[in-house]
Amino acid sequence: MRYRFLKISKTPDADLLHLLDNNVIGTPGQGMRYQHKGVKNKIHQIANPYFVHLMRNDRMTGTCCFCERTTLNAGTAVKSFYIRYFSFRDIFRRKNPGSKSAPGKSALRDEVKALLQGEELTASAHEPFYHYAYVDPRNTRSAVLCEEFGFQPVRQFTTILFNRLHPREHKARHIELITSETQEEIRKLVDHFYRGYTMFSQENLFQTRAYYVIKNAQGEITAGAQAHPDHWKILSLPGTTGKIILNLFTPFPLLNRLFNKQYRFLTLEGIYYKPGCEKELELLFEHLLHRYQLYTALIPVDANSDLYSALKSLQLGLVDKLSKEVRGNVIAKFIRFNEQQTALFKENPAYLSGIDVT
Repeated sequence: MRYRFLKISKTPDADLLHLLDNNVIGTPGQGMRYQHKGVKNKIHQIANPYFVHLMRNDRMTGTCCFCERTTLNAGTAVKSFYIRYFSFRDIFRRKNPGSKSAPGKSALRDEVKALLQGEELTASAHEPFYHYAYVDPRNTRSAVLCEEFGFQPVRQFTTILFNRLHPREHKARHIELITSETQEEIRKLVDHFYRGYTMFSQENLFQTRAYYVIKNAQGEITAGAQAHPDHWKILSLPGTTGKIILNLFTPFPLLNRLFNKQYRFLTLEGIYYKPGCEKELELLFEHLLHRYQLYTALIPVDANSDLYSALKSLQLGLVDKLSKEVRGNVIAKFIRFNEQQTALFKENPAYLSGIDVT
């Protein structure tokens, strides 16, 4: 198919970066509205991207990125495309987000459907593969689009907040940054740890060699996590309480460690712990906050997984106590999957990459 409305590029250009840097995420009145401020640092690290632009009069009006990767799903390797950076310029956003497109075929919808079937995405004509993304079910616009193009929710996820007002460095414990020589050991441990998960990939792990481990006296790795400093610009929080928190906390040096408009935090992913050593994660996380001079760590996780239970058993800090847990949907569109293969994604927890989410 020759595309009229879609343009596909393998590299990000200045117009795309400008659009993403100014993109506002969140549902007005229902959740936090914010902007990612670290796009330029992450976008060039995507291993095999397809930037798909919606064009109008030779101008980019919207975009998203299909990240091609092989994922392990309960041990079986399958080609997949993680969809991120879904964004439209404000002027082109649907005015009535709850309405569906007019019935009947349209050239644009045909192009999108062809793209999702793998056209221009290097998927072979007989190869099973799937697309997946993370969405807020309160965002009606996204929900309608996902339904129109055959995506279905398969799991729920949430974000764990680990916070320390005065993070300490734990010098008495053996905490170290892995090296290229020790990387293979933790790769094997992480692979085994997530062997029962779907959507697992090490693509975003070890890129910057910022994976830290904690060892016991015998030199055995008991816990590990990759750290990635990040930055959001918070525009609004829902409700009167949200406005008070945002405007009251930001100006004060101690309170703004909990929350402020220029929200800087640590994203943690690829979390590993030896069975029975869950509490070691507290020491490791706090040490990392001290190392990066930050006060909060964000950890996206499947809301019905052993990892979620382990994290919730920790002393997470004041932010966790003040925050109401919000859950999002992990959605997927399966191409050439049978019912048994599809059921696998609903029955097993999903791996969430912190870099993907943030």
